[in-house]
Amino acid sequence: MSHSRLVYSRLQNWDLAFQKYEESLRIYNSLNNHFDHAVTLIDYGKALIEKGDVPKAEAHLRMALELFTKCESKDRVKEVEDLLHTLESAKQPG
Repeated sequence: MSHSRLVYSRLQNWDLAFQKYEESLRIYNSLNNHFDHAVTLIDYGKALIEKGDVPKAEAHLRMALELFTKCESKDRVKEVEDLLHTLESAKQPG
């Protein structure tokens, strides 16, 4: 499921990529699959950053952080915290 959305992201075909991300999120949500839902949110967030939509990316990353915390996935929690810290640092003037 993840291959097509990543390919579209790399090709910067944002409409198709975001459509595939949304489709994946709906599926993982319906399956109550928190881990893969969170992984998809990270990938989606990274694509949004690349496109320049930082506020939406930050929201997706915060959702991923919440889900990884529920899953008790400490490595992934750290990964998302690092991404959020990098985004915060980039927003600082200077």
